[in-house]
Amino acid sequence: MTWIAEIKGRWAKATKGPWLRDQQQYCTDDVRTGPGTVALASVGMYNRNAENDLEAIANAPADIARLVKELEEAAGLIDALTDAEPCDYDSRGYCTAHALEGPDCANERALVWLERAAGR
Repeated sequence: MTWIAEIKGRWAKATKGPWLRDQQQYCTDDVRTGPGTVALASVGMYNRNAENDLEAIANAPADIARLVKELEEAAGLIDALTDAEPCDYDSRGYCTAHALEGPDCANERALVWLERAAGR
């Protein structure tokens, strides 16, 4: 299983959104799935960063879904733009197989990234 699939699996099991901020009358602000529902997270009045924490928590499902979608698209593009031909480095350390400038071949780095993304 890829790490992207693991993230998607965890979020598929999480409480469905959208998540909403719900200001309470006492000492906490909550993140809930709707009015009157059990709080998913509560931030107390002693948290000086409560506003930012609640905003991040409430937007986490949508943010993570977007990041996963973008990563999947990027992985597809990287896969389409790379080839399996092994790199051939000259005496200066440049890859002549892919005609790429610089000591680190972008094709080789992309193949390594794809392996990591696939969990291998």
